[in-house]
Amino acid sequence: RGDRAHSRCWVGFDPGIAQAANIGVFRLRWAFFDEVSLSGSCVDVPELTWVPEPDLCYTMPMESVNVYTDANTSASVLVTLNVEDFASVSGFTSDGWAQVDLGAGNTGQTGTGWMEQAALNVNGGTCDELPTVSP
Repeated sequence: RGDRAHSRCWVGFDPGIAQAANIGVFRLRWAFFDEVSLSGSCVDVPELTWVPEPDLCYTMPMESVNVYTDANTSASVLVTLNVEDFASVSGFTSDGWAQVDLGAGNTGQTGTGWMEQAALNVNGGTCDELPTVSP
């Protein structure tokens, strides 16, 4: 659940059926707190320290994937995303690359990098609306 100090906070619920490659908080489904009815021992529900931003698209690799400093496999590897790592996706090139924001993820890294679009496993509300970007 989100911070109730915000005007709109979120509540995450476990749908009971796992979807492929959705791990951690991404296995939850999210709704606005004031649009759900809760019952039972709600005080026992844990606070999450991080929840996905509803206006971001995230990639969560299903195997180790390199993030490069440029949209080219000859470029230096900035970081390798492993299973259970995630970062936000900011856009796509016209030739099969995705720009990723490492700061909006759990890698402990900051900055922007590039990964091959074929390696993406995306989740989020804006994944179908991402712009075309240039390296």
